[in-house]
Amino acid sequence: MTIVSKFRDILASQLAVDSKMVIVKTRSGSTLMALPAECEQLYSPEVANDPRFDKLSLRVRALEQTQGHQPTKAEVTEQFKNLIRGAVEDGLRTQSETTLARIKSWSPVGAIVAIVLFVLLQWNGYTIFRTHTEDRLGDIEAALRVTRAAQAPKAVFDEIANLDKKEFTKNLPALRATTEQPISMVSPTASAIYKISQQLSSTRDDTPEYWPTALRFLQFASSHLGSKAPAPGSLADAIMYTGNIVRNTSLIPPDETILLEGGSLENTELVRDRIIFTNKPVKMRNVRFVDCAFEFPGDLTPSRYLHQAARQLLASNLNSIKSLDTQ
Repeated sequence: MTIVSKFRDILASQLAVDSKMVIVKTRSGSTLMALPAECEQLYSPEVANDPRFDKLSLRVRALEQTQGHQPTKAEVTEQFKNLIRGAVEDGLRTQSETTLARIKSWSPVGAIVAIVLFVLLQWNGYTIFRTHTEDRLGDIEAALRVTRAAQAPKAVFDEIANLDKKEFTKNLPALRATTEQPISMVSPTASAIYKISQQLSSTRDDTPEYWPTALRFLQFASSHLGSKAPAPGSLADAIMYTGNIVRNTSLIPPDETILLEGGSLENTELVRDRIIFTNKPVKMRNVRFVDCAFEFPGDLTPSRYLHQAARQLLASNLNSIKSLDTQ
C-alpha cells in the first residue's frame, strides 16, 4: 500500500475535527494532524474517491523507480507533500470554479458570446424583477394616497400632478378623493391644475374610475379658478329649456347660475357664471366661457353630449374657454 492509498483511506474514513485538523490513526493510537491550508473544505469521502488519486499513486511509484536509489523518509515526505499540494490545488480550481472562471478557460470568441448571453439573461431577469417590484410599489403608493387624501390633500394633489402617465392612471381614485376635500385645504396651484387637466385629457376614457374622477375634477378645478362665480348650490338665475335659442349676443348677465336643460347657444360669451350641465343636451357653437365654474352630474358613463363638453373643457386651461362646440 502506497502512502497515497493510506492518505486516501484516512480521508474516506475519518471526520474532520475542524477545518484545519484531522484525526489520524497511528500504531500508538489516534492523534491530531494539521492539514495544509490548501486542504480546507476538501476533507471528505467525496474527495477521497476522486480518481485523480489513482494517477497520483502511479506518479509516486514512477518517481521511486526513476530515482535509482531508495529515497529517505524525508525525501518521500517532501515529494509527497508537493504532489498532494498540486492535486489539492487542482481540486480547488475544479470544485470552486464560478461561471466567470469557466468562461476564462474557453476560447476568446466563446467567452465573448457566453459573457454577452450571461449579461443579457441576467439583465432580462433583473428588468422583469424590477418592473414587477415597481408595479407593486406603485399600487401600494396609490392606495396610500387614497388614505392620505383626507389628512394631506394638498400634498397628495401635488404628487399626482407630477406622476407619469402609467402611475397617473393608478391614482385616479386618489385624485377623486382629493377633489372631494374643501378647496381651501387643497389650495391647488394653477400649474398643478393644468398638469392634471392635461393628463386627464390624454387618458383613455374607458380607464376604471375615469369619468367620476374627471367630472369631479372639472367641478373642483373650475370652482377654484372661477372663484368669483356664484357658489355651489346657488339657485338658478336662468334656465336653458328645449327650444330656447341664444344667438349672437353678449347679453347673458355675468355672475349668474345657469342651468342647461336644452336649447342652443351660438356665438355667445358667458362671464363668471356657474354653468350646471345636465343630461339634456344643449347645442353649442362658438360659446366662450371666461372665469366660469362648471358642475356635472356624477354619472359613471356620461352621455355623448357630456362626453364632448368634458373633453373640450379638460383640453382647455379652464380659465378661458375660447370655443365650446357640442352636437
